[in-house]
Amino acid sequence: MPEKMTRRVFVSATAVGAVSVAAWGVSRFSGNGTPNTEPASQAVDTSGLKRLIAPHGTGATIAGATLVGLTIDPKRTAVIDLKRPDGQQFRVEVCRLNGDEGAIATTQHYALYLRNGGDGSKDTEELEGLALMALGEAIRANEASTPQLDLISKKELWSGA
Repeated sequence: MPEKMTRRVFVSATAVGAVSVAAWGVSRFSGNGTPNTEPASQAVDTSGLKRLIAPHGTGATIAGATLVGLTIDPKRTAVIDLKRPDGQQFRVEVCRLNGDEGAIATTQHYALYLRNGGDGSKDTEELEGLALMALGEAIRANEASTPQLDLISKKELWSGA
């Protein structure tokens, strides 16, 4: 069984040392409060997002998870869908950084969030956190040479902007 840790412990541990990346967005939830992790597959231009997360692309293995889909949703949130080896899917959302709290990782321009149906106190599976941090590292390496994506910030998203 994978080790579990609270998001607060996870964020504290990562802040001390290695990685900061950031993203968040709107996730659809089923009636029981669990995330709807159907692959995000709207027909939108994702070329900037693909460049931002390079060398990772659809089908790539990232920290043990497989990238199964990516899109920019109608609210201007970058959505990256991944699948664990046990078949469970999870979603990473990337937003524009705007002093947002609660991001597991941040870069110069972006905040990354795990959309797992929790409110910040739900346990983060280790594999999911590692995959999110690896995506953050890729974004950090590419953001200086990639045009900034026109994403919404978490604060704007919550305010309904």
